[in-house]
Amino acid sequence: MWPARGRLPRRVGPWSGGGGAICAPECDCEPDGGGDGDADSDGDGDGDSDCDVPEDCPETGELCRVRTCQDHQCGTATRDCDDDVDCTDDSCAGDGCVNTPNAGRCLDPPDTFCDAGEGCVTPPACFENDGWAPVTVDTGGDSWMALDAAGAAHISYYHGGSLELATNRGGGWALESVGGEQGSYSSLALGLDDGAHISYWDTGTSDLGYASRSVAVDGIDQNCDGVDGVDGDGDGHASRTTGGDDCNDADGGIFPGAADANGDGIDQNCDGVDGVA
Repeated sequence: MWPARGRLPRRVGPWSGGGGAICAPECDCEPDGGGDGDADSDGDGDGDSDCDVPEDCPETGELCRVRTCQDHQCGTATRDCDDDVDCTDDSCAGDGCVNTPNAGRCLDPPDTFCDAGEGCVTPPACFENDGWAPVTVDTGGDSWMALDAAGAAHISYYHGGSLELATNRGGGWALESVGGEQGSYSSLALGLDDGAHISYWDTGTSDLGYASRSVAVDGIDQNCDGVDGVDGDGDGHASRTTGGDDCNDADGGIFPGAADANGDGIDQNCDGVDGVA
């Protein structure tokens, strides 16, 4: 006999008949019927679905680790520090992302270099070294330099225990001792007449010293030595540092026109060549 017409009673609890279990999204279950004790790591009341997006997962507490959500399961991964610049080495350190330029990633180093913002670029002309012409002036240190109105360089420096002055006012470099002073840590400035003014530390007395000299080649022989300029060695030629043409005013055998022995390593006639040119 067929049962009387009417509604079937509402079923409460999981239904396991008719071809297997059914798991609705709002239930705490899995296709196998559930009961596997899955943890509810995000506290949303759904123990079988830890996350839908990474923000559902707990913070990692590390700058270089980020939250992930894969197949509704929370996890962590190394932070992606890729800056989209092909020539940088990208990594994550304790303080966050580090993107270090690496010229070796460019095709033609050193003709190209790695710019952290632009990638591999060709250096502008101002980066080239073609305009530099390094020269050795003397052995020494603790130097200071100034340029005069004509663009010539004047350098005060410490050499072998004494205060020295070098200039290329006359073309080549001329060197001379500044009054025989034992000076170091010098500073130099040029006056309106391009005369040198030097302050320094006297290494013998530990005093602060000052030495100055005006450019003497002015058409007047102020010291009545027969030379317009300072002729320290008495060879009849003023030193280059005072506007003359003597390339070594500490040696009376060195001056323009002097006999120049070939191959002795000394330019006696101040023509820039060891020997007769």
